[in-house]
Amino acid sequence: MFLRNFVAFVLFGSAVLAHAQTPTSTKGAKSNAKADLDSETKLVLKAISQKYASLGSWQGRITEERVSSGLGGLAKFYEGKIYFARPDRFRYEIATKPATLAVSNGIEFWFGKFPEGLEQKGQIKHFKTLRGVELDKYLAFLRGIDVQNPQAEAKLFADFKVEAKYEKTHLVLKLMPKSSSEVQSIEMHFMQTENHPSRIIIEDVIGTTTTIRVLEASPLNTINPKLFAPTFAKGSDIEKL
Repeated sequence: MFLRNFVAFVLFGSAVLAHAQTPTSTKGAKSNAKADLDSETKLVLKAISQKYASLGSWQGRITEERVSSGLGGLAKFYEGKIYFARPDRFRYEIATKPATLAVSNGIEFWFGKFPEGLEQKGQIKHFKTLRGVELDKYLAFLRGIDVQNPQAEAKLFADFKVEAKYEKTHLVLKLMPKSSSEVQSIEMHFMQTENHPSRIIIEDVIGTTTTIRVLEASPLNTINPKLFAPTFAKGSDIEKL
């Protein structure tokens, strides 16, 4: 069994695991989907694509606010860090107790919950491979988009319905998965003067909203391999899948 998707499992704490779906073919996606976009959306996509190209590998300090529709709109607030090393290594850690950690070295994936903090023992799921898992497209806010590359552009349109617009001080990009998913939309906000997203809003199909704010961001020029090869405290329960 594999992760149904990254966002529902990591950001929303879902324990639902399912086989990955067959990837959607990108044949013809570029020409058909792009033809339906208005000029504003095309310009915003190009601008955001250029921002990510300039950003490259990066790191940031974040806050995460989760509002659950099932709890009468009760909000929960968390603090953490994110790291992304091109092309596909990442680390997403929430230090606020109960802490969580999601890490991939580009091949394997670890997800852990730590009731007493990241340095203490926890429960970890270790996936030996991510091949065939619908993880890739939910890393859009870390990896970014690339509409300068025809293949990457076609995949974007195959995976998502895309909406984008200029606001007075920032750009907004909204991605809505085309295939069945627990995630309804991923919305990214970019200040005109910054290359990284300043705010990411993720909504699931039952109305739970997670807002990630990037408080500080900087290039990840020196990459410590230990960031993407986690070790865990003695006594941790590690389940290999």
